[in-house]
Amino acid sequence: EKLVEENPFQLVHLPKQEKRIPKFLYEKELEELFAVSDRSQPSGMRDQALLELLYATGMRVSECCTLTVGDLDLFMDTVLVHGKGKKQRYIPFGSYARDALE
Repeated sequence: EKLVEENPFQLVHLPKQEKRIPKFLYEKELEELFAVSDRSQPSGMRDQALLELLYATGMRVSECCTLTVGDLDLFMDTVLVHGKGKKQRYIPFGSYARDALE
């Protein structure tokens, strides 16, 4: 077998990818989002808890979908998140999320 002595791709450059600005919600939009849940119903209480937890922690929706009750630590106000590649991390959350979870 013959081996190439020089790297034929040495001078090849990939085009730079355009950096996207993350999408965000304005304060008014957030207020409307958090006001949607009917907290007099169990499903509304659940929805509110999920919204508060997602907003407080910044976790991915897919990570939130895999949570169990055992992943929540209401004493320490943390949640154990199972992320990509079987990585785990603890994320703290605040009083709004805790109140919604209780």
